[in-house]
Amino acid sequence: HTAHTEFTNAAKAAREGTGPAPEGEPHVHVWIAFVKLAIADPAIGDEDKQVLQQHTTQIATMTRALELIHVVKTKKAFDSKMNKLIIAVHRDVEPALAVLTRRFKHVGGRPLQGQAPRSKLERDLQDILDTLESRA
Repeated sequence: HTAHTEFTNAAKAAREGTGPAPEGEPHVHVWIAFVKLAIADPAIGDEDKQVLQQHTTQIATMTRALELIHVVKTKKAFDSKMNKLIIAVHRDVEPALAVLTRRFKHVGGRPLQGQAPRSKLERDLQDILDTLESRA
């Protein structure tokens, strides 16, 4: 959250002419913040720490990071007390993603994969389409 806020504030300052434009995209800054936090966590194992440190060299330039980190965003979950963290990365980054997933689980996160169930609106729309199709 802080990394995204810092990026947003820097972008606003650049638009107002009071600072330089931030490099890259917000989602990459958030990813880098996750990696830095995980490396700094005293509870992380040496092997996991090594994977993340190797990953930091892999994304040393913003251009390379943009190629490898596709999506990092949060959304409110159905349970309003929860947030969803949605991450999509290039397959070369999957070892680092696996480490971060373990760190998220360590602090209480619950990994979910795959497509979410369809919403009521989607189900209703499909019923309408099915009805129209059967009449044709």
